[in-house]
Amino acid sequence: MRFRRSVFLFLALVLVISFSVLAEDKVEKTDNIAAVVDGKEITISEVDEYARTRDVIMQLYQANGEFTQLILSTEAGNELINEYRKLKLDELITRELLIKEAKNQGINVSKEEMDKIFNEQIEMVKQKNNINEEQLLQALNQQGIESLDQYKNLFFEQNGDLLLINKLREKVMEDVSVEESAVREYYDNNKENFKHGTQIKARHILVETEKEAREILNELENGADFGEMAKEYSTGPSSKNGGDLGYFGKGRMVPEFEEAAFALKVGQISDPVKTQYGYHIIKVEDKVEEGITPFDEVKDKIKNNLLQQKQQTAWNNFLKELRDKAEIEIKL
Repeated sequence: MRFRRSVFLFLALVLVISFSVLAEDKVEKTDNIAAVVDGKEITISEVDEYARTRDVIMQLYQANGEFTQLILSTEAGNELINEYRKLKLDELITRELLIKEAKNQGINVSKEEMDKIFNEQIEMVKQKNNINEEQLLQALNQQGIESLDQYKNLFFEQNGDLLLINKLREKVMEDVSVEESAVREYYDNNKENFKHGTQIKARHILVETEKEAREILNELENGADFGEMAKEYSTGPSSKNGGDLGYFGKGRMVPEFEEAAFALKVGQISDPVKTQYGYHIIKVEDKVEEGITPFDEVKDKIKNNLLQQKQQTAWNNFLKELRDKAEIEIKL
């Protein structure tokens, strides 16, 4: 068994090495010029480094080595790689123009801003992976990074240009705004989008057995507070909020629950309702008949959507102006 495993590992290693060599063949270090932007040359090697072309090819080999090897040995395969390079070259040209423009405008990222961004990044990594700082350092050590300071330097070395571009983007969009009249006009012209069916606001108490449910129902009928009973007895995730489910329409809940809830009048409490989760006691606190959501309830959402659209348009126009006034010669 150990011999077979060793043979398997050996073959896997041979395949990875073989694919790595093939990937290197497709991504050679070269000073051949891919483009010239305002007199600055961009080499094919720089494009491949930015595009991580070798990594992309390796991933294709690992997914389906035989098929990838066959495709990349053809003229069509080579053309595919070249088209990918052209796509990434276009991104790289835009990036170079933005960095140049940011520097021309005197935009920079201060040490305080960099520290804040890095600390937020560290906290995000720790939370996402559920680890503390000591465990993070151990993970970094395994990657050959000896300290957080070293990691910080690497982080800004790799992301510094993007931070600069983000600050430029913020500056371009800072004066973009949406008038209240435009929000109202959008609402009036698109009322179909704001139609809603009947909605109810309800609370529930979820328990495992019908016996428990009936005992709780008896207490409720004798004047117990529904929210407090939900906090004490309900096993559902809404228990901490007193069983509050907020407003919901049809199609949101399991059929048995929905049928019982929508049959209740405001203020009415149901008998125990059995579903796949257990037994529910439901109380309806409000009901909104079908109609059109009032302007005041959706105006902030409309404004945010319109603002995002205007900001994107402003950014796209800015990018076009940058490229139009630049001297760009594509040689790839």
